Amino acid sequence: MTTAKSMSAKVNLSRIGIWSWPTKPFYGSISWTVTNVGSSNSTYIAKISAPLGLKISVNPSVLSFSYVGEKKSFALIITGSMEKSSLASASLVWDGGGAFQVRSPIIVYVVV
Repeated sequence: MTTAKSMSAKVNLSRIGIWSWPTKPFYGSISWTVTNVGSSNSTYIAKISAPLGLKISVNPSVLSFSYVGEKKSFALIITGSMEKSSLASASLVWDGGGAFQVRSPIIVYVVV
């Protein structure tokens, strides 16, 4: 298993990109810190949309904020295997129950 390389793991970026070698299983882990710009006492639940072949998990999958400006961290873990010259698109949405949703596109691509 190879470790995928992260292209964007800095704080408050709105996109996530990793790359992998062709046909080899890969593992990518990105730690991310976010700041609450919504309401005080708000909770966000992670929702993942991913194609077959990619397994994406978020830890923790629920972020609860007590006040505006509070910072929380989470880890995004992406595993799978991809064919030559392929590209996969997925997304992470933090759902705040109606008022706020934050979507981050996730791109995984193969380097040949």
